[in-house]
Amino acid sequence: RAQTGGNTADGGAGAGEVFSGNAYASANAFNLVNTTIVDSNYLLLSLNNFGDMMGDVVLPGVDFFNALRQRQISQEATILNNNQADVTSTTDVLADTGGNTAGDGGVVTTGDAYASANTTNIVNTNLVGGNSIFFLFRIFGDWTGRIQGLPDGISWQETTSGISFVSEEAEGGLTPSHFGEILAENNNQATLRNDVSAWALTGNNEASGSTGAVSSGNAYASANVLNVVNTNVLG
Repeated sequence: RAQTGGNTADGGAGAGEVFSGNAYASANAFNLVNTTIVDSNYLLLSLNNFGDMMGDVVLPGVDFFNALRQRQISQEATILNNNQADVTSTTDVLADTGGNTAGDGGVVTTGDAYASANTTNIVNTNLVGGNSIFFLFRIFGDWTGRIQGLPDGISWQETTSGISFVSEEAEGGLTPSHFGEILAENNNQATLRNDVSAWALTGNNEASGSTGAVSSGNAYASANVLNVVNTNVLG
């Protein structure tokens, strides 16, 4: 909770003036629950940018991504996954610059209010014998820049949650990392509750006097919740 408001000024017969600054409130919750990784590479990248961002996003390059994707199991594998999950996310954001009062002949100038909430749930995911790369970039404000270093086979798109990058399945050429029989059995049960609030308040100021003035700053509130629950990755 960020608050610069709730101020009072009494100028009597003169001028009471209130100038409040900006308020920034950001809440990020990341839950990684019940994750089983066997002979695999698993990369999860999340970037939350508060406000505007200027500049390029430079990824590690083709060799880095190729090394991640060189995993595959033999066909002599028995996989038994039993996933049960109960996920509830409550996200509350509030940005308020209003509720200001000035005396007779007074002037009220309010700032801008920005509020944003994102919740992403990746629940009960079983990845076997393939390769998967998932990136999610969240830019709260405006972004001026480009993506550099994205290899072939990975596409990107703008979504309501941000800019996402998803890999396509590679075609052949992968050597199995196991040649014997594999038996993998996972039983995952998860109950997850998120209650996230972000409040930014610059309003509710009062200036009295013959020519009182109130000028409130901007209010920025952002909340991002990412839940990765019951994930099994094999080969």
